[in-house]
Amino acid sequence: MLTVTRVNRLSFSNMLFVIDFNRFLNRLTLYS
Repeated sequence: MLTVTRVNRLSFSNMLFVIDFNRFLNRLTLYS
């Protein structure tokens, strides 16, 4: 169970990172 929650937390943080990165790219294309 611990490993499962750890993997889920990792994937969730990766998802948030991807979302933030997409926002950053959108901002770059907006201002360029």
